[in-house]
Amino acid sequence: MTWSEYSSAFEILCHSFSDAIAVFDDKGKILLANPSFRELFGRAGNETEGENISNIYSDSRAYSEHQEIWSSLSESGEESSLRMKCVDSDGRAFPMNATVKRIDQIGTICFLCVLRKDVKRTEISNEPAERFRLLEKAEKAAHVGRWTYDIIDHRLIWSDEVYRIHGLDPQDINLSLERSISAFHADDQETIDQAIATLIGQGDPFELELRVVRPDGQVRHVSVTGEADSPRGRLATLVFGSMHDITEAREVEEKHLEAREKLEAANRLKSAFLANMSHEIRTPLNGIMGLTQLLCSGVPDPEERKSYLNLIQANGDHLLGVVNNVLDMAQLETHQLNLKLSDFDLHRMLLELYSVFEAKTNSNPESQVSLILDNDIRDYRSMRSDETRLRQILHNLLANAVKFTNEGAINFGYAELEENRIRFYVKDTGIGVAEELKETIFERFRQVDSDLTRQYDGCGLGLAICKGLSDLMGGKLWVDSDGEMGSTFNFEITLKAGNGSSRLGRSLVAASASLSKRSSVLIIDESNVDFVLLKDLVSAKGLGVCRALDGDQAVDRIQEDSNIGLVIVDIKLPKMDGYEITRQIKERWPGLPVVAKTAYTFKSDIARALRSGCDDILSKPVAPTDLNRILAERLVEQETAN
Repeated sequence: MTWSEYSSAFEILCHSFSDAIAVFDDKGKILLANPSFRELFGRAGNETEGENISNIYSDSRAYSEHQEIWSSLSESGEESSLRMKCVDSDGRAFPMNATVKRIDQIGTICFLCVLRKDVKRTEISNEPAERFRLLEKAEKAAHVGRWTYDIIDHRLIWSDEVYRIHGLDPQDINLSLERSISAFHADDQETIDQAIATLIGQGDPFELELRVVRPDGQVRHVSVTGEADSPRGRLATLVFGSMHDITEAREVEEKHLEAREKLEAANRLKSAFLANMSHEIRTPLNGIMGLTQLLCSGVPDPEERKSYLNLIQANGDHLLGVVNNVLDMAQLETHQLNLKLSDFDLHRMLLELYSVFEAKTNSNPESQVSLILDNDIRDYRSMRSDETRLRQILHNLLANAVKFTNEGAINFGYAELEENRIRFYVKDTGIGVAEELKETIFERFRQVDSDLTRQYDGCGLGLAICKGLSDLMGGKLWVDSDGEMGSTFNFEITLKAGNGSSRLGRSLVAASASLSKRSSVLIIDESNVDFVLLKDLVSAKGLGVCRALDGDQAVDRIQEDSNIGLVIVDIKLPKMDGYEITRQIKERWPGLPVVAKTAYTFKSDIARALRSGCDDILSKPVAPTDLNRILAERLVEQETAN
């Protein structure tokens, strides 16, 4: 086809088309244009012919990029779709979609260009204000913003929510692609730069989790997506996407992960604890049962029998200590443990602790440890606190020091501080505590090293109980150590001065003179073993003992024997429990002291016993010292009341 024939056909076919159509050569020179093209760009007559196609571009860089695209069309009939921003003779800019097709039928390389309005961008620009306002509100609520980058005019557009995510004022108009990339964390900038380059060059979409750094230094975690308006494999002219602020969701996820890790760690600790508890319980039980069988089979040597009995006693004490630790820990965690304030001699308590642990260190022939009490304890020092719990803390700390110290010295004592504060300490030359373990060793089931559970005895509750008791007493507990050798465990508490000699001391003196006046004890218990034990302990004090198996028998015994000055009732009885028996006794003999003997030592159990009318609690297994205290105090009170 000759040029004349092609020109005539163009005039006939394209004259009435509403699309703007033009033909230009490989240099960009416009050869033909239909009326719609001339009208669109404000050209009259044949004014456009001979003009360069670059004149309708608003951006010379976009023209250069497009020129490379259509120059790459290698065969006749091959075409490319482009998006461009055009400008008319009055300088007004508007978006257009262009289809450029190579034509070689007229003897030279030419390109047919068909221009249509960019409907998508026109609709966006004319979007109703109400719809746009609702969209902005939805974005703000969901913390999801929109971004658009026009490659033709190199214009980046953010929605208001993207500005908020970046911590910037939406009125900031100095946006650029480079500035947007620089707002990401330094370690993420290369990732987003490559993703956008691939999106523009090949149309490959992306979805990334990155970090945005605000001007104030705050880091926000964001999920960024990007898509192109062109098919994959084609050079894009417009890219767009979303930015979702996932900081809060990320924090929640991290908290859940941390909680799960803690739960898994706790489960591992519990499993290790149960395995260790099995060892700690079964080992003394094995000794008790084995030695008992040997004694039952007959051991003629008195010294050997005594040795066996001492071992049974030691194993029983160890087993009782394990059970008490578990119960104390349970009471601390459920806030069931109450403090019992009383006046006591601090120096006597320290001396008793010294005597106990000095005997332990001296009884071990391999021990090369010296136990030193730093304070002068010759004078009486009356203080008011819970002596039992204070003694328990110091006992546990000293027991740990003895356990983990093979040679050197263990010093303990106290130092007086301001405002009635006293710091107790136990200092050893043992294995030490690493810096990172100075907090965790006070957690349940913890020991400094997992191997220690095999090298040393213990169920890992001692320090946790000390910490719980310290908190309960309004004190604080901590450890000082260089991590290599030696530790100093410190326990600081407020201790007020007591009122002279302890009540127990006064009661014991008075009891020696008055117990004979009313000296019978009624024991209400169906267990023969428990009754025999109590009977022997009470009888050893020169007191009479009588027994009842239930509430009815108890009432009969009290009516028959006017010398009964104290009742000890077991809480767990088959027909009528100890609570009800106590209520019935108190209704008829309100001045008669009743002591509950029970294995239930939680705060709620003790409170229930006291509400039913019990005057005191005797915990199982019964300790002779506890029973002696109750006999001295309650029988004297009964005499005083009479």
